[in-house]
Amino acid sequence: MLFRLAMAAAIVAGAASSASAVTTLMWSSTADVGKTQTVSFDGQYGASVNKKTVATPLAGLSSTLALTLTKVSGKDWTFDYAVDNTSLAPVVASKVSVFGFDSLGKISGGSSTGAFGKSGSGSVPLLGQTADICFRFSGSDCTGGNSGLAIDDAVSTGSLTLRFEKATPLANLSNFFVRYAAVTNADKSINNVNGTSGDAMLMTDNVDSVPEPASWAMMITGFGLIGGAMRRRRATVVTTAC
Repeated sequence: MLFRLAMAAAIVAGAASSASAVTTLMWSSTADVGKTQTVSFDGQYGASVNKKTVATPLAGLSSTLALTLTKVSGKDWTFDYAVDNTSLAPVVASKVSVFGFDSLGKISGGSSTGAFGKSGSGSVPLLGQTADICFRFSGSDCTGGNSGLAIDDAVSTGSLTLRFEKATPLANLSNFFVRYAAVTNADKSINNVNGTSGDAMLMTDNVDSVPEPASWAMMITGFGLIGGAMRRRRATVVTTAC
């Protein structure tokens, strides 16, 4: 639970510092085996406005998806996945039923193991898009069903394989999404409804990044304080020796 609270805080911080949602994640077939990238999702539901269904953000509805490239063999790219339902108050119940994405190179098929062990493609409600590939806990397509990974469930892990029409040196995946089921908030004004993620942001990867200017400023200030402390310590030692 503490880990999920920390992840939720990181999602908020990431949203505050990110100018836009992630559009594409890339892996190289030769250089990136073992590389993990983690995407965080917010949530929205279909509210009825003037007799029309409108995608409406829902605070507290969130999840994460981590993908680790494990193997590339010809046209087949295999990833380990880890899905976590990180929803918090005011959401009191939700289930992640589907995750999916698009690909720059055409995908001819896919398979998966674990709880999200069914693959397919199709339209994604509220997003107005058709997913190139999705992996589902339940349901018959990318819409999802009524079952899924609940808030208190352990992180769901497994593997998935993408088969491209042609062998490619790069995997370019984009338009990540998840589907939620049985979403309920504390006052039951939203009760047992389905939802979909809106934004998808890259949270972490295992590639070192260049610190931002604010980080550099903090580092320089820290080095200055350490240097000052060392100079004062040397002065004290010299005075005592005399």
